[in-house]
This record gives sequence, structure tokens and C-alpha cells, in this order.
Amino acid sequence: MGARWPSQPGGPSRDAVDLEPLDLALPAGSRVALTGPNGAGKSTALAVLARHLDPLCGRASLDGDDVLALDLDGTRARIAVVDDEPHAFAGSVRANLAVAAPEAADDEMVAALRAVDLGHWFLTLPQGLATPLTGLSGGERARLSLARALLSGRPVVLLDEPTAHLDDATAGRALAGLLGAPGAGTTTYLLVSHRPADPDPEVWDRVELGREPVALRV
Repeated sequence: MGARWPSQPGGPSRDAVDLEPLDLALPAGSRVALTGPNGAGKSTALAVLARHLDPLCGRASLDGDDVLALDLDGTRARIAVVDDEPHAFAGSVRANLAVAAPEAADDEMVAALRAVDLGHWFLTLPQGLATPLTGLSGGERARLSLARALLSGRPVVLLDEPTAHLDDATAGRALAGLLGAPGAGTTTYLLVSHRPADPDPEVWDRVELGREPVALRV
């Protein structure tokens, strides 16, 4: 499978691909880290998996079915995405977490915050989950996004530079809490990171892009 972002309106046409042919299998419960230099197509691969971009060539499949033949909204509903510029919405902590899991109980929300190293931060909130979100740091927004992914319970989690705003120690705790949460053993995680400490070979199977062309399978 390969992919290319469309040309900008009014801009020159583009012949080069943004993702060279890639063969990647992601069975349930796998933890895979995409590596490679800038421009190798790591984020483009995540965009194809998230169904934000169609393959240019080859085939992307989900449970053996070509993703282009599946319902778009239904496919996206099975995938949680954490990117390097996570957004916090105007409203309470509870409302921000409920975006990912509208039926989640308060204790589940608090457990998710603690799992991604936001437990101490939560204890400082004057109204708990009802506290309006204001003045969050980049690191707090990043971990809030990880908590959303955890709460969502979706079987596939795509992590595009999820700890870009965190120091190494905090990043390690947040990712360890995400991967060690109840039920995480059957969740598929795909990570892109440029941090020197990532990916930990004890945790992640490393895949370098641009090696073996064929299909992307989940």
C-alpha cells in the first residue's frame, strides 16, 4: 500500500508519493512503532489507518475487509487517534473526557486520568471533574488526549508523537499507564515518535518504513 496527500487547490500537481509501499500487519494486541526519517510517511500511514486518507495503491484492510468497502463512520468509530497537537475543548474536565466515552462513569474518568499520570493534577482541581478547563499546558493536553483514548475502549489506538510535549520521565509514566490499563492487552497500538527514548524494544515492535511493499492489514 502507498499513499499521497492531494495537491493544494491552485498548486502544482504532485507525482511523488508521501508513503512508499508498505507491508504492515497489526494483529489484535500488537504494539508497533513506526520509525524512519522525516518525510518517510509515518504520519501518512497513520492517516490511512485512521481513514483520513485513501490508499493510492495497494490495499488497506480491517479484519480482512478492504477498508474502502466498509462504512467510513463505522470504521473511524473503532479507532482512537492521539496526535502531537491535542485539543482541549471549552468546558469541564468531565465534558472533555465524555467526548470519547459519553457513558463513562466518574470513577472511570478519574481512573483514566490517573493511569496517564494526571492523578496529581486532578487532585489540584477545585471542582474535580466539574472544573472548567483553562490554561492547560501542552503536556497536560497531551495526557488528557491519552486519557480520552483509554476511556474510548476502541480496539485500535494510533499515537502520532503523543508525548511530544512531555519530559522523558513523564512520557514514560503516561505511556506505561496507557499500555498497562485494564483491557489494554487486546488493544492494538501503533506509535510514531521521534523521542530518543522511544520506542522501548521491550515494549514495541519496531518497523522501519519503505522496506517491503504489499498491504496494510489490521
